[in-house]
Amino acid sequence: MENDYDLDEILSEIDSDDFNGSISGYPDNNTYSEKENDLPDEMPESESDTFSISVEKTEERAMGSSEEVEVETDEVISENFGEPESTVEDLSDKVRFTVKGTKFWNTREPYIIKIEPEKLGKDMSLLAKSFYFIRDKTERDKIEHTVKLKFARFMRNTSRNVISDYEEFIFKLIISETDKMLTRFKIDREKSKLFIYHIGPLTLYRIVLKKFDLDNIGSCYRFSPEKGSVFSFIPEEYIKTVILKWYEININTLKLPFDNETELDAIIKSITKIYNASKRQFLIRLNELNRKLPPGKSIESHRLLELKGNQWFGYSNIIIFKRFLKKTIFR
Repeated sequence: MENDYDLDEILSEIDSDDFNGSISGYPDNNTYSEKENDLPDEMPESESDTFSISVEKTEERAMGSSEEVEVETDEVISENFGEPESTVEDLSDKVRFTVKGTKFWNTREPYIIKIEPEKLGKDMSLLAKSFYFIRDKTERDKIEHTVKLKFARFMRNTSRNVISDYEEFIFKLIISETDKMLTRFKIDREKSKLFIYHIGPLTLYRIVLKKFDLDNIGSCYRFSPEKGSVFSFIPEEYIKTVILKWYEININTLKLPFDNETELDAIIKSITKIYNASKRQFLIRLNELNRKLPPGKSIESHRLLELKGNQWFGYSNIIIFKRFLKKTIFR
């Protein structure tokens, strides 16, 4: 449509100005990437040496259209594929997290995450049969080849699943994301751990899932011998336990003023200052856009946020604003 084309042109002009997808002049690596149609989820038993792996949607996450991947293997697939389900029970029992706060406000979400044992058990069962996960969005370009290769290797040793590598992947992602936050919100190094404590596991979990969604990463691939297909899924409940484990190791072992409300107020004040500056920039661009639209045409702030919010503010910044501030333009 012509109006849509005009809007795209004007937004491109605004993008090419001085905003550059940053907040308050700080560089932002959280630029929005248009979500691609993904693969994902489970394939019929066949006596042939070649299996057609149908990468489809999962019930948990719709990933887009399916595609066929031919995988050659001489292996015989048994019904007891992967690790036994009992492994799941063992790991659920090992989820340990110390609630460091003693006040009403820091003994609940976002300072904790609720784990659903049944969902965690399902995640662990699927992860035990998973042979590959997407670490970087560039891997989408060669997904067919990679799935074939990883599946063939897994068939030679089905005990080599992705669980430990996936945990390491989440740990590295947490470090990367928290480092960016410390820079953007101008947090002093001596206050950095306290800032991360107050972000809370639940907020960090939301940031991880948002990055997965926008960058199209984090999907795990498992083989279903019953259906003879490869399926992809996001082990969301398992990710919660990894984040809790990271907090337990890196935050909860420290001597921090967990209950000090004055320290928390200082963090909120710093975030409020950056939010207000970012909001002013956004409103300037909203007015600029409406001035450039044809007579009688306009765009509301909520619509512009849908189109440009992640790019202009940064997805993790939006989540942080919503975590610490009672009222924002994002609610």
